[in-house]
Amino acid sequence: MGLKYGKVSTQIKSKAIEIIDSESSLQLWKEVGKKELEERKLILNELRESLIGLKNE
Repeated sequence: MGLKYGKVSTQIKSKAIEIIDSESSLQLWKEVGKKELEERKLILNELRESLIGLKNE
């Protein structure tokens, strides 16, 4: 994905942000517990911010 080098393709970056924003991947975490869900949201938000800061290829 290019995170190691600080670059990522525009399509991959956009799709990853779209998935994070949709919160569709959080459904399983809701079943695990509230604490785990909140931790996962924080991690995804950090990833989202990292993606936004990356240069496009």
